[in-house]
Amino acid sequence: VKTTGHSLGAAIDGIAMMDLHSAGWKIEESYNFGMPRTGNENFAAEFNKLFSSKFYRVTHHRDPVVQVPPPELIVNWHFTHVEPEVFYKGKVADGFNQCTEARDKQCSAQYWDIAIDLLNLGDHLDYMGIASSFFDCKKGAEDGEVGEVPMMLMV
Repeated sequence: VKTTGHSLGAAIDGIAMMDLHSAGWKIEESYNFGMPRTGNENFAAEFNKLFSSKFYRVTHHRDPVVQVPPPELIVNWHFTHVEPEVFYKGKVADGFNQCTEARDKQCSAQYWDIAIDLLNLGDHLDYMGIASSFFDCKKGAEDGEVGEVPMMLMV
């Protein structure tokens, strides 16, 4: 099975991948966009062991959602990212960095100030040059531009 998700859907997809794997399903590949930190260090370590060669966490510039929950907020909550991360600082044509460590400053970890990042919500709503807000999805459906993605579990 191939899976994907955006935002909270990406977090749910990560959890679903673990559940599907434990139920005997074979995960072929997964691309998640704008995924928040989904689990603790143990979750991330097991996820990375199972899926690192077939999973990509795609991030876009200062997307604030990829910075939540913060690693420390009053206390350390132990949330951490799963890897690898494919980081686009700008447009797709400008290339990307790929990072295998959650705190690698060559990727989204270079932006750590959630208050400033919130000013860049547009980076969360635009991935790979495709607008992903409710309004844009509705417009695409009305224009007949939204089609099915075969063999994908869309979360």
